[in-house]
Amino acid sequence: MPGRQNDDSYTRFTRVEPGPRSLAFYGLGQTGVLVRGPGGTLAIDPYLSASDGSGGVKERNYPPPVEPRRVTGLRAVLVTHEHLDHFDPVTLRGLRDGSPDALFLGPHTCDFGLADIPAAAAKHPAAFEELELGGARVTPVPS
Repeated sequence: MPGRQNDDSYTRFTRVEPGPRSLAFYGLGQTGVLVRGPGGTLAIDPYLSASDGSGGVKERNYPPPVEPRRVTGLRAVLVTHEHLDHFDPVTLRGLRDGSPDALFLGPHTCDFGLADIPAAAAKHPAAFEELELGGARVTPVPS
């Protein structure tokens, strides 16, 4: 299309400025998503690599939509459980590079040290512990 900028969907997402009481969502594939509100952006269950968890490569049906280190300005990364497509150390390291001030949250079964996330940047909240993250209220529940 003439005049159209050569741009990718992640770059367009970063330009979205949600208004009050509004959210923007960006699908990361698998079950991962970025949620952007007026107070910042959260990543939930990001899996943005082809890691198989043991140093090899896992075949994916679709390539990751963005490289982890390109994801900048995250307030927090929420991990629901320790399965590779939710808790991927390769992805988490890249997110840490792109968003060095992000807080990484997940259950005790997720050892953030495996992703070189410093203890000060990691938290294992208790079930029903209400957290305030960039204007979002997050409450982990057991399931």
